[in-house]
Amino acid sequence: HLKLETYRAIKCISKTRSMPSSILSEANILAKLRHPGIPIVYDIEEDDEACYIVEEYIEGESLEAVMLQSSFITLNFIYHTIMEVADILEYLHQLKPYPVIYQDLKAEHIMITKQGIRLIDFGIAAYLDDTGNKFQNFGTPEYCAPEKEKAGIISVKTDIYSLGKLLEAMIDANGEKESQCLMRIAKKAAAYEADERYPTIGAFKKDLTEHMHSKKFSTNQKHLLKTIEVAGSQPHIGTTHA
Repeated sequence: HLKLETYRAIKCISKTRSMPSSILSEANILAKLRHPGIPIVYDIEEDDEACYIVEEYIEGESLEAVMLQSSFITLNFIYHTIMEVADILEYLHQLKPYPVIYQDLKAEHIMITKQGIRLIDFGIAAYLDDTGNKFQNFGTPEYCAPEKEKAGIISVKTDIYSLGKLLEAMIDANGEKESQCLMRIAKKAAAYEADERYPTIGAFKKDLTEHMHSKKFSTNQKHLLKTIEVAGSQPHIGTTHA
């Protein structure tokens, strides 16, 4: 933004590829949300070809990139990341008069920033009214709840399923035996039958927190395998890059 001298993110949505109602849906939902983990919408513009949603610019790295690039993800990192994502989903699910179902949770849409976790891309998020709306099969297959594939009725448990799948993916990225103790929680959250999942995000958080605190391992591990030491190549030569 030239006048304000600050960055903004602009999401361009083609009118030929999307229905006008779906374009406005994301902007209208985001405009009503107030949570530090959710981007702010500043404006909506359009021309003959597209609509443009002007949003807060999120500076950071996606969880997907972190999982691909990191040689070791600690149990502490898994716990705090999942809990922050769960906090955002819990906020969405408790909105009145109707909860918002995010529907597209995956590592690619989670940004790791200096300020914490940010959830981006609300393109298929929707309000859940009293009738329990049916939604089209949008989303990423490996994170998509079975009821969405069958065009069934969705609920807050649809997001809980995706959260369980995200936890599974982070456990696999960790690869350590210690992290496998969380697989029970991930499997329950991502149960095929909705009735077998956690009833709410709060119940998921409670079980995860109690499990972590009941174990003997520390939840304050460093996010590195070893200490890194940096030294100049010769005496009196400083180190400028690491």
